[in-house]
Amino acid sequence: MQLTDEKKPKKRNRKITVIILSLLGLCLLTAGISFISNQFLPKASSTPDRLSQEDLYRAEETLNLMGRLGDQTWPSLNASMPILLFNDSHAFLINSQENLENWRLLEGAQVNKLPVYVQEKERDYQAFTEPLSNGQYAGSMTTKNATNVGFINLFKQDLPPVISQVFPYRLMLLSTDHYITALVHESFHAYQVENFPERFEDAEKAYRSTEAYENLYPEMGEAWETEVQFLIDAVEEKDTSTQIELVRSFLNTREQRRNEVDLSQAFELYEKRFEWLEGSAKYVELEIWENASDPSSYQPISNILDDKDFDVYQGYEKRWKNELNNAKTAAKNGSETLFYYSGMLQARLLDILMPDWQTKIGNPDIWYEDLLADAVS
Repeated sequence: MQLTDEKKPKKRNRKITVIILSLLGLCLLTAGISFISNQFLPKASSTPDRLSQEDLYRAEETLNLMGRLGDQTWPSLNASMPILLFNDSHAFLINSQENLENWRLLEGAQVNKLPVYVQEKERDYQAFTEPLSNGQYAGSMTTKNATNVGFINLFKQDLPPVISQVFPYRLMLLSTDHYITALVHESFHAYQVENFPERFEDAEKAYRSTEAYENLYPEMGEAWETEVQFLIDAVEEKDTSTQIELVRSFLNTREQRRNEVDLSQAFELYEKRFEWLEGSAKYVELEIWENASDPSSYQPISNILDDKDFDVYQGYEKRWKNELNNAKTAAKNGSETLFYYSGMLQARLLDILMPDWQTKIGNPDIWYEDLLADAVS
């Protein structure tokens, strides 16, 4: 009996050793797979002065999406806006009804039977909206490949050399569904400036206060997390009376936060401006994806179906859950992306509590929180 007892610890030790070695082997296998996968990550284009056929199809699907579902998502949103895609060295103008000065024809390229134009980048464009020489505005964004290469490089520079070789970058790359709806987001900014020019010009003033607001944010962070959680809980709530109470809690917490830190009117306006500017665009980005996910009411262009990264918008539910988690993270970090989510969530609630809210949100001095307060008063 004594001999048996002496052998038991050895057996347990062997089991622990096997478990440790198995976990280590799994880690090494995962790292190896990730390393091999990283050898096939997107790389900078070898022909930056041209758009790939896939780029042209993505642009056409973006316009198809806005043309078919734009007005259903936001009144009078359509596919009339030009699109400006760019990479590190060149810019491409799509869906323009005229050949603008300093743009040259991109041979062999068409989208919606309209020619595509190209130029060497004359300035640093951004993912937003860009004014054109004819007075129009274009929704602007990097090409999908340039977007993903940018993501990869951004993370690589912050990782130790060994880790950077095996980090699973592929998990962070944009799907085609995500890329197209993000391009809709940026195109909506062109819609905003075309339809609400004074409101848009006023909202852009928010950028001037970003640094000062972020310096103040640590004093408000905990309350902001509570606000965002109330919004998320209200959006997910099925009972209308409970939903209304959650909205009231959000509004009360927001008012209390502002009072406790003696938030200036300028900073209050900063929050409201950003929620209108970026929260509205975020709402459109997700709403049009959800609308497109119903195959009985929407069919994408046939050519985009060959894109291996395109899921016919069927990943919406997963995306929505990720966005709710992103909203919580944004509230903890306090970056300007917080307002993308706080504005979007308020818009989602107004869909339920005030169905005609979109006809009012463009009016001067009407903000999301004002409409929510009216809806639950």
